Amino acid sequence: MPPPLQAGDTIAVIAPCSAAAEDKVKDGIEYLKEKGFIVKTADNLSGQSGFLAGSDDYRISSFNKFWADKEVKALFCVRGGYGVQRILTEIDYNLITDIPKILVGYSDISALSSAILAKSGVITFSGPMVASDMGENFDVYSEEMLWRMLMGQPIIDNPAGQPLVVYKKGYAEGYIFGGTLTVLLPYFGTSYVPDLDGAILLLEDIGENIGKLDRHFHQLRYQGVFDQISGLVLGEFKDCFEDNVDPIEALQSILDSALKGYDIPVVMNFAYGHIKKRVTLPIGARAILDTDPLNFRLV
Repeated sequence: MPPPLQAGDTIAVIAPCSAAAEDKVKDGIEYLKEKGFIVKTADNLSGQSGFLAGSDDYRISSFNKFWADKEVKALFCVRGGYGVQRILTEIDYNLITDIPKILVGYSDISALSSAILAKSGVITFSGPMVASDMGENFDVYSEEMLWRMLMGQPIIDNPAGQPLVVYKKGYAEGYIFGGTLTVLLPYFGTSYVPDLDGAILLLEDIGENIGKLDRHFHQLRYQGVFDQISGLVLGEFKDCFEDNVDPIEALQSILDSALKGYDIPVVMNFAYGHIKKRVTLPIGARAILDTDPLNFRLV
């Protein structure tokens, strides 16, 4: 676990995937400064190069440079998008092992978090990003969850009025692994995903129709993922279902087939994903998932 942040620490804002709108970048950086942090920025936060935030070589060197910078205590991603998959082979994982730091991001950053955990053993944080989430419209609940997690008072409770939904009862204890399903899917069975034995898998996604989601969950089945994990937590699957479809019922219909024959606890409706009101998750930290009484907590 990287050391927690303190007011006055230096945060580097990086763009390892896609670039962000300049006004949103400015708002997010100003927010971090108002919180009392010193902010260093990569040169490519708003610099689009095709569909990427600069060349592969630049994004690799920028990431490695800020991780090696002794003044920087945390690296916050400006946004997701696409592109981190192209640089995973060139990340300096030995540096990450030697100097654990906070990394925050989600969506496409799921692949980077997975690779870092697999190759360096360092916990990263699936949480709000600078241009995508921070600034004047930063959700109060998400803001609280982020800073509690990064500053030494971690909690992963759902917001009031949003109860977890049990699909299958049981108890699991293991490390948290997961992120955006479609981003992670190509890496299962490779060296860029850690040993899943006993892990609690947490998944979310955006913009995938029910047919594609069904295929993705069955691919996890055929890849043997469900043979290894001890529990499954499903977050928000945003913009994946028609307006007249109940998301919980739709996911249950997929799980009825994809999880047939498996006896692991499964809960749904966790406040995690491409949504405003979201939990910040420590990817690699140990947790307990219990359905009697119903709770999902860090240990």
